[in-house]
Amino acid sequence: MDKNKILEDYIGNDMKKIRKICDKIISKTNIPKMYWDDYYDKAVDILLKSMDTYDESKNCKFSTYFYGNLVRRKETWKRDCIRFKRCKISEKSQQLFNERV
Repeated sequence: MDKNKILEDYIGNDMKKIRKICDKIISKTNIPKMYWDDYYDKAVDILLKSMDTYDESKNCKFSTYFYGNLVRRKETWKRDCIRFKRCKISEKSQQLFNERV
């Protein structure tokens, strides 16, 4: 497995391939488009980790392995990312409310 070729393939050309894969996964959810860029960033992290953990001796292509990792990590990312942002908004709202009272 040539890691440089994989990186160029997925991340090259303004991340066209990784965005196409992520768009296919995220479009099936109710995640607002403003968060999609965050998922693209996470997808690059998942790509790097997938390259390190991929085992060529298994009967699986890298693209299938990577896609499976993206799908599995989507819900974890969604929970952590959106909940964190919602919590920050709630904290800020609570601070503003306390200042007015």
